[in-house]
Amino acid sequence: MSTGSTHTGRPAANVADVHERISARFLAALDAGVDLRPADEQGAWLAETEADPTVRAAVAAMLAQHGAADGLLDTPLFAREEALPDAGLPGEEDARIGERVGPWRIEDRLGAGGMGVVYRATRADGLYDRTVALKLLHPGPDRTALVRRFAAERQILARLEHVGIARLYDGGVTDEGLPYLALERVDGQPLIAYPSTHDLALRARVALFVQVCEAVAYAHRRLVIHRDLKPSNVLVADVEGGPPQVKLLDFGIAKLVKGDADEATMLTRAALGPMTPAYAAPEQFLGQPVTTATDVYALGVLLYELLADVRPYDLGALTAAQAERVVCDETPPRPSAVAPPSRARALAGDLDQIVRTAMAKEPDRRYASAEALAADLQRYLDGLPVLARPASAGYLARKFVGRHRTGVTVALLVVALLAATVGFYTQRLATERDRAQQAATEATAQAERAEAVAGFLERLLRAPNSRWYNDAEATGPDTPIRAVIDEAATRVARDFADRPDLRADLHHLLGDTYLALGLGDEAHYHHRTVLALRESLYTAPHPKLAEALYYAAWFVSDHPEDWATRTGILRRAVAMQRARNEGNNFPFMVQPLADAYLLAGRPAAADSVLAEALAFVTDTFVPGHDGYRYRQPVQAGVARDRALAHLRLGDLDESARWLAYADSVLALLPREAQYFGVWQVQQCVRGRLRWAQGRPADAERALLACAGFKPPEALPAPFPTPETPLPLVVEPTARACVALVAFYDAQGRADEADPYRTAATRFVTASDSIGAVLQTSGVFDAPLETW
Repeated sequence: MSTGSTHTGRPAANVADVHERISARFLAALDAGVDLRPADEQGAWLAETEADPTVRAAVAAMLAQHGAADGLLDTPLFAREEALPDAGLPGEEDARIGERVGPWRIEDRLGAGGMGVVYRATRADGLYDRTVALKLLHPGPDRTALVRRFAAERQILARLEHVGIARLYDGGVTDEGLPYLALERVDGQPLIAYPSTHDLALRARVALFVQVCEAVAYAHRRLVIHRDLKPSNVLVADVEGGPPQVKLLDFGIAKLVKGDADEATMLTRAALGPMTPAYAAPEQFLGQPVTTATDVYALGVLLYELLADVRPYDLGALTAAQAERVVCDETPPRPSAVAPPSRARALAGDLDQIVRTAMAKEPDRRYASAEALAADLQRYLDGLPVLARPASAGYLARKFVGRHRTGVTVALLVVALLAATVGFYTQRLATERDRAQQAATEATAQAERAEAVAGFLERLLRAPNSRWYNDAEATGPDTPIRAVIDEAATRVARDFADRPDLRADLHHLLGDTYLALGLGDEAHYHHRTVLALRESLYTAPHPKLAEALYYAAWFVSDHPEDWATRTGILRRAVAMQRARNEGNNFPFMVQPLADAYLLAGRPAAADSVLAEALAFVTDTFVPGHDGYRYRQPVQAGVARDRALAHLRLGDLDESARWLAYADSVLALLPREAQYFGVWQVQQCVRGRLRWAQGRPADAERALLACAGFKPPEALPAPFPTPETPLPLVVEPTARACVALVAFYDAQGRADEADPYRTAATRFVTASDSIGAVLQTSGVFDAPLETW
């Protein structure tokens, strides 16, 4: 597009001329994207295109004011680096390079504007690798309005989850209280440039544009109007082994429609707002209500340019008033009249009329929705009559023949030979019927085989012991179970490449299996993969994402300094599960979080979350529910932990009440070795409570049982002792050792305390270090609603 005339060699003659020149030059600058460039490049552009210093100074001031008002609102935040502006002072934000923001580490500065700064950032917590565009609000003394706009953009992006829309990965608040968004980076070309560099034929161009319409239609169904559709906001990325993928970008000036879904075309803003003139609808120039029809108009302009290689209007050298008059009053030439000769004939007719309907001056005369525009383009691709053209008998007949040339010829022959061929077609129909029945039978058999294979695979992965596998009927007895699991692990990514949801579930199953086999590194790999896949599939809060975070927390280092990271991940998982409490995971997530509260000296907070978990188990794990098999062991464990929390609070009566509750539940469990550990840990709490109650003999018996020793004075276990009871280094037994040492030392029986002293000292040192880290990290102060 032209940017207007260059040097005239003389200043403007009068005030009216100066005003006209300033208006024309500012509109040309916006159309050329000069407002998105650094200040020195803006000055160079003005010096090249305008001789009058008065006009240059006025346009420069208007560009500065425009950048400060709208900032990143016109910046394609998800796009390539060169598409981002840098409106900040030189080096102003460079100090943030290398800084960590939430789970992200800033790598480079991409651009800035009045609203914030955009950086390239990578995942910093080691759970998986990802590069994002990190949008960070500018610091400042009064940023209330910007925070509100920032929150609105996040609200818009959070509700959009579509393959054709660049997605929001994360959001939160920095340590200084600045909001941030982690956004998808898209490597691709603008919509208009891609077909030329890839030599796309006409039908391929139309098919590509159908993707654009579908992405916009999805946003409209979520009550979001984009308001700034233009080539730089629609990128096309190559996909290995598949068709190119459109990505719709930058909802920075998008608006949420207020009201119900059936009000999706209602007014969002009546005043003149941010826009790109070359793609703006007449109502945007006139300051009239902006609706979904506004986006349909912009789609029409984009389609025009995609088909004809030129825009419908050349606004570059016009004043604002002239541009408004052109867009609102003038009818552009048909795309077929200005397109390259090789394409003009194919555009004439259906595509000309589709573009004309999308770009109608009056919103009510356009397509009713982006979805309707996509449907009409698909009709064109399918050879069907398009709804934008009158359905005359001749037009319908031509379209029918065009779709069925061979069929029409055959039909004429059939009419001529009908009597001679009835028997032939009757036999053919019978044959096709038999084939269909045979196919149905084969499909049923295939489904049964698939179900059997899936069932066998699940049994195999959930039963990690070689004896069972040796007894199985499917393979020879010499195959080690580890080899089978490793083979399954190598096939998951390949066999389920097109089903990332199923692939994530299988990685989760493999991670559990490796963990049961004691192979921590392999388990960590699979659960890390689960988290990466589910973060790309789901928008928080989501129970699948919460589950992946919960498992990821277990693989954070046990080093005291890493407990803050682990606890932060657990808090996110619990908060998500609380928001969408589906499945069985909530009580299992709560228990390690409650342990962290206790280590940090927050027993009241621990009891609060444990109360939530117990209520969930009691209300949800009922007969017929999948979690019913966990009901009693989980009730016993949560009640025991509540007894410990009240013991820490000094409320001995409440502690005794919850311990009695745990005892009553344990009494209902079958006498099997798998429940010995639940009972053993419970004795740790019992021993400490009995000591606090002044009952030293009972305390000693319970603590000895918890520590795993079985002298005559220890409490007898109601469950068979497993082959490998808990060792002294495990936290519950280590706690028992601490209590035993203190107990014996207080009674002057130091020699009896000596067998437990090493484990006690080691545990106390680690426990104190973890508690100090949790108390000073601020991990419990972050708001949970930021996922």
